[in-house]
Amino acid sequence: MARTDTGHRRHRRNRERLKRLREPCHLCDEPIDYSIPYPHPDSFEADHVKPVSKGGYLFGELRASHKRCNTARGNRSVDEYRDSIRVDCVDRFPTSREW
Repeated sequence: MARTDTGHRRHRRNRERLKRLREPCHLCDEPIDYSIPYPHPDSFEADHVKPVSKGGYLFGELRASHKRCNTARGNRSVDEYRDSIRVDCVDRFPTSREW
């Protein structure tokens, strides 16, 4: 029986292939420092575009992301996550000229 966790050889190979591409985070579009070790919030993490908990496939499409961005996203879609970031920014920074 095949392993179903992220330690599976095929998943590790895909994650390493993605890491070699050195792409920016697909969630925040900021560069990723690939030299930072894993537990750090700014480290590289392979993110499933369609969350496994929502029917995504373990070996499905992976994109580069920061650990903090991937953790904050949870099992929401990329669009839902980006919309939540926009709402946070709008709430924090007033844009009117009336102060």
